[in-house]
Amino acid sequence: YEVDGLGNYLLMDDANVPSLLSIPYLGYDYDRTIFVNTKRFLFSKDNPMFHEGKHDGVAYAGIGSPHTKFIASSIWPMAMIMEGLVSNNATHKVVLVEKLLA
Repeated sequence: YEVDGLGNYLLMDDANVPSLLSIPYLGYDYDRTIFVNTKRFLFSKDNPMFHEGKHDGVAYAGIGSPHTKFIASSIWPMAMIMEGLVSNNATHKVVLVEKLLA
């Protein structure tokens, strides 16, 4: 996601759109196998913007932003919405909507 030209890099994805997660939604041509691997990374602790936590007893997991990285469990609703838009699992979509409305 970020490089500095000196050999250093930061692998992450931001909750904003466009994002790596939004590639299918935005209509880009993409390799499905690579996207599955990318999505696996996005929703793992390897992505520094991935957060897990609870709010009012509801467990949440999702993508935050460098702008809110110092706020514990700072998952952006926009990322949850995009997660649902690119999901092929109807049950997962319903769970995300319920969490967004909670």
